[in-house]
Amino acid sequence: MTKDRERENYQAFMAGLEALTREHRVEIRGCGCCGSPYLNPLEDGEVDGAYAVERDGPFEFARITWEKRK
Repeated sequence: MTKDRERENYQAFMAGLEALTREHRVEIRGCGCCGSPYLNPLEDGEVDGAYAVERDGPFEFARITWEKRK
């Protein structure tokens, strides 16, 4: 798979994940020590947000967090 196609796949995945998060009012978080995912319910004011992606290397090692829009 080309890098452009890989990037497109990740962007499409994140867009779909954001839509699911808003629809079901549940975000995915990761444990601080091992990164294990867990679900967290969103409060009313937190639904209007987006995932922020931080990465130092390959996308598969990215850290994502749900951030409320300002």
